[in-house]
Amino acid sequence: MTESGKVTFNSLVFTDSSGSKNISINVTDNIIDFGALELRGGSFVTSGPAGTIDTFSIEVAGSGFSVDDTGSISAKTGNGTGGSFSIVAVNGSGGITDMDVTNGGDGYRVGDMVFVGNAEIKVTGLD
Repeated sequence: MTESGKVTFNSLVFTDSSGSKNISINVTDNIIDFGALELRGGSFVTSGPAGTIDTFSIEVAGSGFSVDDTGSISAKTGNGTGGSFSIVAVNGSGGITDMDVTNGGDGYRVGDMVFVGNAEIKVTGLD
């Protein structure tokens, strides 16, 4: 459908000459898929296999934590669910400097961001 110079589709798939998918846009679900990276509803998330959190990087240390604090992990981006942590070390303001993932949850992808209390953790590896 064309209206005022616009073409309307629910989704588009761009391919190279071999027919391999390079980029897809799904307007209905608000997803732009760049292969290993997707833009979903305004947030970049990784695509690829999902699993349990194994390794991570602390992106925002948060504050008010104490050594041996425990709690639940919750997804900020992506579709992962569950998981729990135990704090190993904190800085002077109680920001996380080291922690253990005691339960890696399920459905996380490398690059997902998760909340650990008021701290933000990036998933860097899956188990």
